[in-house]
Amino acid sequence: MNSQDISSENRTGEEARILTYDDGSEMYNSLEFNRNSAEEHTLPKVHLHDNPEALDIQNSLVLDWVFGINKDIVGGVHNLSDENRKDIFYVSGHIGVIYKVELRQQILLQGHIHPISCTSVSADKRWIVTADAGLKNMLVVWDSVKGIPIKTIFEPHAADIQSVDISPDSMYIATLSLPDENDQQELSIWAWTSEDSSPLYSSFVPLSQYSTNLTHDSPRNMTEAANIHDMSKKTLFQSWVKFHDTNPKILVTNGPRVITFWSWQEGELVFYNPSVTSKDFRQAVGEFSVTCFVPNTSLAATGTKEGEVILWQKLNEQSDIEHEKRSFKVVKIHPNSSVNFVTCTKDYIVTGG
Repeated sequence: MNSQDISSENRTGEEARILTYDDGSEMYNSLEFNRNSAEEHTLPKVHLHDNPEALDIQNSLVLDWVFGINKDIVGGVHNLSDENRKDIFYVSGHIGVIYKVELRQQILLQGHIHPISCTSVSADKRWIVTADAGLKNMLVVWDSVKGIPIKTIFEPHAADIQSVDISPDSMYIATLSLPDENDQQELSIWAWTSEDSSPLYSSFVPLSQYSTNLTHDSPRNMTEAANIHDMSKKTLFQSWVKFHDTNPKILVTNGPRVITFWSWQEGELVFYNPSVTSKDFRQAVGEFSVTCFVPNTSLAATGTKEGEVILWQKLNEQSDIEHEKRSFKVVKIHPNSSVNFVTCTKDYIVTGG
């Protein structure tokens, strides 16, 4: 196989279409990233077919348009619009799609060998992060303006990647894995602009000692008792990760019945699990969906499947310890539907059901 350098200016038309990526394992290994000179990025070396007949086959299978969307990705649609463009980003199968609304064109981000499982977009809308779930999973950072890959991290977790977020300053990426065969989840922080391919910090996600009381009828047999135990244990696994809106060294993860606040301000990744029993909330609450931090405050907000928003505040408002929080208010927002997504815009908490 021969290799050839292709610059970012050339990655259009037929030259881009004849690229082959084999099994995806060598796609972006040669890329060097200089964040201060984004316009000078060069795409990595990629393999071209030596066989002209193979080139004809490759050209006959060019992907021109993608229909459909991965509806099950939480927060999977992102607004990339600003004063210079009206674009949105979403996922369809293995493909990331930048849809240019005014031009009615798609820029297709191809390279994942498994369906994309989670996505994130930087606060300045310049960088798109995609991750997939499967054997030899990978994480890719894309330039949302040029539609080209900037950085790839191969196999960031042994288990599948189920949630990802990029920090407010665009310098760090957090990834959360699915539980492995030992029921262990991993949270990792990546300094993606550095040449080091290993995580900056990594920690197993704790199974909280606290959980909201689950109501079950008495099991009728041992099999039913085991099923109830497995279902209860699954609610303690975590499925969402989110950075603080201004402080990249504070973040949160949550699952259906557990929430964990994290900090790496002191040079190590530490966590705090607040108590989440019905007694703490002074009422029964639904399973948690997602969590975000409220800008310009020490608060965080969590949506639930029963239509509530739970607000969290610091244990001690006079303390500098930002990640130690407790619940202090539950507000019913959606009387007849769940809160599937929570975010903040300026001074407002925005929910989607």
